[in-house]
Amino acid sequence: MGRRKIPMEMVKDGNTRQVTFSKRRNGVFKKADELSTLCGVDVAVMVFSPGGRPYSYGSPSVDAVFDRYLGPDTSSNPRVRVNVNANGRKATKRVAAKQVKLENSQAYLTSLEEELQAEKLRGEVLRDKFKETREKNKFKDVKDLGMDELNEFKGKLEALREMINGKIMEMEASSTLMMLSKGKSPIEVEGSKNKRKK
Repeated sequence: MGRRKIPMEMVKDGNTRQVTFSKRRNGVFKKADELSTLCGVDVAVMVFSPGGRPYSYGSPSVDAVFDRYLGPDTSSNPRVRVNVNANGRKATKRVAAKQVKLENSQAYLTSLEEELQAEKLRGEVLRDKFKETREKNKFKDVKDLGMDELNEFKGKLEALREMINGKIMEMEASSTLMMLSKGKSPIEVEGSKNKRKK
């Protein structure tokens, strides 16, 4: 029984596909090695398994060949040729898209770092201003106040509460006057409020 021709289409079964990949990957790497040895050329081959795992072969090394091909800085080198088939072009586009995404992420990270630094500076300025205001007005921390100072502070807080209560009463009175001017009695409004609460 001789070899039979295998149709060139994707292997459906996952396990068979993995075995086929492993055998053919080794065959491709062997052919690349033979090409390098017979012709004295630098060769690099990179493949990804069906599971997404990368494999590579290079003579003298993959990095050396890629560095030679791409040059020190490909962004400023217009003579870099991309000589690939249609699948390679798709891969190149994916790599370019990932590169753009990476650059965008790096730019976003840089902007966040700048915001963080600005907020730290703002925090330091506010802390300094607070300290300066505290010293200027001779404010003390509540923990550092004596009994007389605490009683005085309590009196000021009670006066503030009275002032706020007075403002609340003024607002309620003006609200009542507005309702009366619109023809509604405050009792009706209070009754509707109580109905809503239930």
